[in-house]
Amino acid sequence: MAKKQNNQNIKPKDIEKLLAEQAKVILSAMDVRMGKSDKKFDEKLSLTKIEILDAVDQKLVKMETRINKKLDKLVTTLDKFLKRPPIGKTKWKSSS
Repeated sequence: MAKKQNNQNIKPKDIEKLLAEQAKVILSAMDVRMGKSDKKFDEKLSLTKIEILDAVDQKLVKMETRINKKLDKLVTTLDKFLKRPPIGKTKWKSSS
């Protein structure tokens, strides 16, 4: 024979207490799960940051190389200009 429970002994305060305990357990489990998710997200974010910074570094190196080549060319041109004889004066003596 099935045993009948006496529902008249359960008070609303008891139900409220049981529901509060259940909510605490659920929230605690969610905190643990969210903590794991946060760690995974932080790891992925860190990897993404590293990839972005690496790409930026590579572009900066290329840009620096281009700028240095242009500066070298400019310095060479300026050196040639400054080493040329003044207008009207030549290095060679004319034979007159």
